[in-house]
Amino acid sequence: MHALDSALDAGAGVVPYGELPAKGLGQRGEGATGKPSRRRRSASQWELVSSVNPPTSSSPMATMLDVGIRATYNLGRVERLHGVVHGGVQGVGFRYFLMAEARRLGLKGWVRNRDDGTVEFVAEGTKPHLERLKQAAGHGPRMARVERVDAQWSAAAGDLDSFDLT
Repeated sequence: MHALDSALDAGAGVVPYGELPAKGLGQRGEGATGKPSRRRRSASQWELVSSVNPPTSSSPMATMLDVGIRATYNLGRVERLHGVVHGGVQGVGFRYFLMAEARRLGLKGWVRNRDDGTVEFVAEGTKPHLERLKQAAGHGPRMARVERVDAQWSAAAGDLDSFDLT
């Protein structure tokens, strides 16, 4: 008796993927060998058999299922941006502006005033979001006068919390 037949006879509502025959699914009267089946199935059993469509053997998902690999998706590499903003950037709400932008972008990190009159920030996130933050730092709030933004890129350390003032 085939695994599918025994699962159906036991009244199972779902047949695990690995127990499905490779050929013959959805073809009335044919078994795994392609030959007519001597066994009769009820309409509900045929409904279950014909509704199961396993991935094709050439698809990546079928390959992953065959070897037991779970799909893990990395949609974007997380990076770190360390920036120093030069110009008239203190006393104009620059840190609050940058913090709001970073939070809107879902970044983690911090921003602070430095004694030399610059504003320093560190942020971690995806490269496109960090690029947007750097661009925002280059403009600043309305009253800021940004001369330049020095930026250093590196791999994320993962030690940052939500974006805050320090």
